[in-house]
Amino acid sequence: MRAIRTVLVLGAGTMGHGFAQLFAMHDLSVWLVDETEALLERARGWLRDNLSLMVEIGEIEKEKVGPVLNHIHFTTDRKQAAQKADFVLEAVYEDLDLKKCLFRELDTWTPPDVILASNTSSF
Repeated sequence: MRAIRTVLVLGAGTMGHGFAQLFAMHDLSVWLVDETEALLERARGWLRDNLSLMVEIGEIEKEKVGPVLNHIHFTTDRKQAAQKADFVLEAVYEDLDLKKCLFRELDTWTPPDVILASNTSSF
C-alpha cells in the first residue's frame, strides 16, 4: 500500500469540511469536492471561522492558519480529484443511492490501491 499524501473528501458540508480541516492540519494535501462553487465557498467560510476560533482559544498558532488553508483545494470536478487521491472519504448527505452511485464512479476513477471510506451520521 502506498503512503497517504493526498486525500479526497466528497461533500463540503457539516462533516466534510471538518474532515478536510483535520487532514490539512496533519499536512496532507486535501481535495474538497462539492456540487457547486457556492457550496465550496460556504465551506471556505466555515474553515476560516473554525481556524479563527482555534487561534482565539489557543488550540493553534495564528501562523498555522495560512498553511492549513493552503493544503485544501476546492473543486467541483470529482473525477479529476479522485484520480489524484490516495485516500477517499465520502461525506455526502444520507442518501444510500447517492452513496452507491459515488462509489461506482470512484471505482472507475481511482487507482486500484486507493482506500475508499464512507462517513455516516445516521445509517
